[in-house]
Amino acid sequence: MRVGAMRAGALLPRLLPWLVRVLLVLSVLASLAAAGLFGFFGYLIVGAYSGGSSPTNIAPVLFPIAFLLLIGVVIPAVLVCVLLWLASGR
Repeated sequence: MRVGAMRAGALLPRLLPWLVRVLLVLSVLASLAAAGLFGFFGYLIVGAYSGGSSPTNIAPVLFPIAFLLLIGVVIPAVLVCVLLWLASGR
């Protein structure tokens, strides 16, 4: 039983650098996703402001959609990004 514990203890130092690299890659991908989502939020806001006054225009709908996107998707994505950066230790 003690030999198995020693093997598991020897395995951890070899796996730790790989885990750090995986977390770093995930944090970079999460950062790119959060930046893209924030850009799409800005695109929706700009579209809502430049809609004009046509009654058939969908511009008034873009404000609620944009803020629902901000609250439901962008902010959680940024929080995941922050947590991944903290976990990667860089």
